[in-house]
Amino acid sequence: MAQKMRPQKFEHIPDEMKPWAQWVIWRYEVRDGKQTKVPYCARSNRGASVTDPSTWATFAEVCAAYAAGNGDGIGFVLTESDPFAFIDLDVEDGEDPSDAQQSILERSRGYVERSPSGRGVHIIGKGQVPSGRRRGKVEVYSSERYMTMTGDVFRPGPVEPQQDLFQAVWASLGDRAPQASQDVPDAPQTASDEDVDQWAASAVNGDKYRALRAGQWQIDYPSQSEADQALVNIIAFYTKNKAQIARMFRSSALGQRDKAKRDDYMNGLIAKGLDREFEAVDHTALVEAGREKLAATQPVDLFGQLQPPTVPTGLPPAIIEWWANAKAKELGCDPAGLIVSALVTCAAAIPDRHMVKVKPNGNWLESPRVWAKLIGPPSAKKTPTLNAATEPLSRIDARLVRDYLRRKDEYDALSPEERKAKKPPVMTRLRIEDATIEAMQEVLADSPNGVMSKQDELSGWFASLERYGNSAGADRAAWLKSYDGGEYVVDRIKRGTRVVPNWSACILGAIQPEAIRKVAANTADDGLLQRFLPIILRPATVTSAEPSPHGLDEWYSKLVEGCHSFALVAKPFEFTPEAQAVQRRTEIRHNELQSIESVSPKLASHIGKYDGIFARLCVVFHVVDHLANGLNGSPVDFQRIAKIEEDVAVRVYRFMHEFLLPHAAAFYQNILGLSSDWDRLQDIAAYIVAHKLQEIDARTVQRGDRALRSLKNDEIKPMFEQLAALGWIESIEGPRRNSTKHVVNPQVHALFAERANAEMTRRNKAKAELRSLFGKGGDSV
Repeated sequence: MAQKMRPQKFEHIPDEMKPWAQWVIWRYEVRDGKQTKVPYCARSNRGASVTDPSTWATFAEVCAAYAAGNGDGIGFVLTESDPFAFIDLDVEDGEDPSDAQQSILERSRGYVERSPSGRGVHIIGKGQVPSGRRRGKVEVYSSERYMTMTGDVFRPGPVEPQQDLFQAVWASLGDRAPQASQDVPDAPQTASDEDVDQWAASAVNGDKYRALRAGQWQIDYPSQSEADQALVNIIAFYTKNKAQIARMFRSSALGQRDKAKRDDYMNGLIAKGLDREFEAVDHTALVEAGREKLAATQPVDLFGQLQPPTVPTGLPPAIIEWWANAKAKELGCDPAGLIVSALVTCAAAIPDRHMVKVKPNGNWLESPRVWAKLIGPPSAKKTPTLNAATEPLSRIDARLVRDYLRRKDEYDALSPEERKAKKPPVMTRLRIEDATIEAMQEVLADSPNGVMSKQDELSGWFASLERYGNSAGADRAAWLKSYDGGEYVVDRIKRGTRVVPNWSACILGAIQPEAIRKVAANTADDGLLQRFLPIILRPATVTSAEPSPHGLDEWYSKLVEGCHSFALVAKPFEFTPEAQAVQRRTEIRHNELQSIESVSPKLASHIGKYDGIFARLCVVFHVVDHLANGLNGSPVDFQRIAKIEEDVAVRVYRFMHEFLLPHAAAFYQNILGLSSDWDRLQDIAAYIVAHKLQEIDARTVQRGDRALRSLKNDEIKPMFEQLAALGWIESIEGPRRNSTKHVVNPQVHALFAERANAEMTRRNKAKAELRSLFGKGGDSV
């Protein structure tokens, strides 16, 4: 339920802010169990971003959107190019402002307005701070943030310059950060810039340094300011000369923005980079630091279910996104299923010979070969989704079959002498359904560019791999081989030996949650299941009464046809240097993610396929983008098409990590259960919230439920590791052996309080029942 807000008085907002086209609307929404103000674009009604100007609007547009009921309020996006900054002083209901808040308010000048709730105030002035900071109920920002604006005046006045106030508040909220770089001693330059660059680039973290130098920060850092600090820290490790640090940073891609030209910003970065002395270990401080770290960590809900996201706007190829969103309204189905099905269809249509060379050196090549499964109940419209996406491919396949039959009739009509001088026609296919492995051998022998296996019910396909006794293992091995492609030798007693040049298949299918759960429980764990991208479909909706855009299916059909006939390059695609840096950072991130093996071996195994999937999707996105330009009438740049550029690599990375990975996590938690210890993890989690524990150890666990009392220390340790990976605890090594402290994330008590109350009620009821059963005399009958 939205909070009760004070009246909005937008006409009182300072006039000098209104001309800036940096306005958004916002709405109250519940995210991760908390009510928050989510920004939206007033023009498109889609989510707004503080780093994407295309999602901002004019003051008039947001006021009109608010008047039309499209938001709960309006806000202003702070950037480095505008002069504004603000301080947020928030006060809890029923409390008085703190002395620090009162002091900040008294020192401020000019315009101050009340917050939407009326409990806090916003001090709005002119100034800049190096980065946003927050501590307790005080926040200060001047960029990469939006501030709500109400016009509910607390103190009238102009928007005044007050850099001194903003800088002082920012410094007071810092973590022992020096006020200026002159507080840290300078040192003479002892090496050239080239030497420092070479040392940093060849170090263990050289990949990170090179990526930051090239401006690649989006994958590893939530803001460019944090990336700036990381690069300065690396440079400062090799030189203590302030001028050299500033010069090398400003020569990098990160150092090109206007913010980096400001001496105050640069001095702050250098001061923090040089002030990195190691202190004696204070275990009490470590525990407190662990608590602070956990306070910013979102724990996984072990009791509920993860909600997989929709496809983020602007990441898939634009033509596929447009087609899928419009087609979803026509069919009343989830557009995510259509987008992924279309990507698999295009991957199957693109000839396998169009590969990408993943590394500049070596022979790692990937073809556009993708497996995906749509998971949903019978009402999720899985079959209409599959049919809509694959229909153009089916028509191409039918055309190939008709062409083969025509050529075969012509060949059969030849005389015996003419047939001897001419090769018989071959039947190239693009699509198979219920083909056996033997039938696949015949199809793939003459289809070197691979096929798509469309399975309306994947449960039957999985069952067929277990059905035929001793041959099941061979069939599974054959399908596993088709994921990688390449030459395949078939030996048969009657038919002899045959070489299939490219044993390759994309797979697209659908299955119900309960069916896939049985498949996972009853089939061999050989990685076959983990090769599929799981997409959990949202419930079907009522079909739209509005007609679909003119030419919707025709455009999509032309795209699939273009993929099938694509033949513009004669050698493998390569990544540009910038895209190669993204690929490298992606590979490192995937390697880090596989550390969740202790929590979910199956999910870790699935993520182990992501390096190849990244490269394969890069080919699909790259080809589709260029074909879409051709469909729009734009000329194809044959020089650029040979290189996969940074934009494609970043979009694919974000598509995988903002959409595909959350769906995989939801699949492996909600449907399969993350680990074999899942029930025990839930028992420990329930005990933590029921007893409001701040710390936990093995002895505490063993005093828990009956199910936990039999656990031995060596069984509890891996469960603590899993709880740490899931954001529930932080393990702090103590000064003595076996003195590890496991600090509980305070967020679990705030987020799962209802669960705690229910758990405590259950336990108390059980105790009462036991007392009545075994109490003095018991109940009489």
